[in-house]
Order: sequence, then C-alpha cells, then structure tokens
Amino acid sequence: MTHQYIDEDEDFEVPDFHRNEDLDEDGVSQVVIENFVHYRLPFLLKVKQEMDDGRVLTDGELEIMTRIVGRAHDVNKFAYQHPQFQSLLAQIIDLVHDITSEALDNASHD
Repeated sequence: MTHQYIDEDEDFEVPDFHRNEDLDEDGVSQVVIENFVHYRLPFLLKVKQEMDDGRVLTDGELEIMTRIVGRAHDVNKFAYQHPQFQSLLAQIIDLVHDITSEALDNASHD
C-alpha cells in the first residue's frame, strides 16, 4: 500500500514578518552592556585591585585582557552609533590601559 502525499497547503506563502530594527538595535545594545557589567567589569576591577597590590598578570589574565581590548575595538562602531555609550567605552579603555601599565611596572620590579 502506497501513501500518496497530498499537499493541501500548496498555495501557502510564508508571511512577511515585520522587523523593528530600532527595537532590535536597542535589544542588542542592552545585551552588550549587561554582558559587560555582569562579566567583564567585575573581572577588570578585580585585576585592577590585584595590580594595585603589586601582582603581575598571569598568562590567563593577559589573554583575557587581550580579548577585551579586541572586543573594545569591535564595540567602537557600536559606540559611534550610540553616543551615550562613548564615555563608558572611553572609561573601559582607560581602565584596561591602567591595568596593563601597572602590570608592566609591577613586572619590571620583580
């Protein structure tokens, strides 16, 4: 016994979905900022405190710092499109610079 497939919805067309690009952009912005505040900022502040205490960066911390700097460059376009975040991005870059400068100084004293 063979079954014959009959497509009753042969004339079905996928509807066009409305995409609110402004809403999408706001959602992405919110996720980027929340991700930074919950994950990256606590890490950076902890490392900054450790550098203030005279420690040097571990290889793992250095790798994470390198990734954060790379992502900061990626976020630069985002900040250009959202001027309200330019000051925050500048502060993040300054914090990373302070950490790396202090880490180099600490390493040179060992």
